[in-house]
Amino acid sequence: ISGYIFHKPFSASLHTLKDNLAIEMLGSLTMTSLTQLVGLPSDDILGGKTEFIANIIVPIEDASLPIQLQISADMKGAEVNLPSPFGKKAEARENVEAQIAFSDPVDLKIQIGEDIKSRLELNNGSIVRGILAIKSDRLELPAEGQFLTIGHLKSFPLTQWQEASKKIFNLEEKSKSKLTPLFDILIDEVNVVGLNLKKAAFNGGYQVGDWMIGVKSDRLEGHIWIPKE
Repeated sequence: ISGYIFHKPFSASLHTLKDNLAIEMLGSLTMTSLTQLVGLPSDDILGGKTEFIANIIVPIEDASLPIQLQISADMKGAEVNLPSPFGKKAEARENVEAQIAFSDPVDLKIQIGEDIKSRLELNNGSIVRGILAIKSDRLELPAEGQFLTIGHLKSFPLTQWQEASKKIFNLEEKSKSKLTPLFDILIDEVNVVGLNLKKAAFNGGYQVGDWMIGVKSDRLEGHIWIPKE
């Protein structure tokens, strides 16, 4: 079988399993198509294209089960325009596994390398809620309209991420569709209001246009308010 998916050509073969029909695919994926698939509000976060291997699992015995799409890619040729530690150059390789259950709502699970996992719930092409786990196995989704980041980072460029978060979460005032970013994370080294902190625990999020952050470390403990201006 051959055809087009994500606006690019693919080849596929069909196999009948015990209870399912499996369609194995080889093809390429543009990052523009991926942006549309997962409902990212900005089209300049991802760029380029990459090759992928995919399996579509179609239930035969139980039609109530959702169709599933499993995708594997090394992401060579794809760019991720985000600050450290999530940025990626086109020539670099990064193994990514994704599993999409086409239920209502759509359930998307992603594994990036060994340490990063994410789960997103999508409805009508937009992210309803999600979680990003770094060196953590927790993947329970937060409340609707929220995106939670949890886990452990070696370092974190706070100023760069303030700007990047506007693109990721659609935080502009005029936006009709936005996610509220929340976090509960431990960072080995970070600079906050001129202080270099080590082993700092952060929790909080974006509230009514401002960042409200709780912090606990050896040099600082309390709450930080970062206004939008």
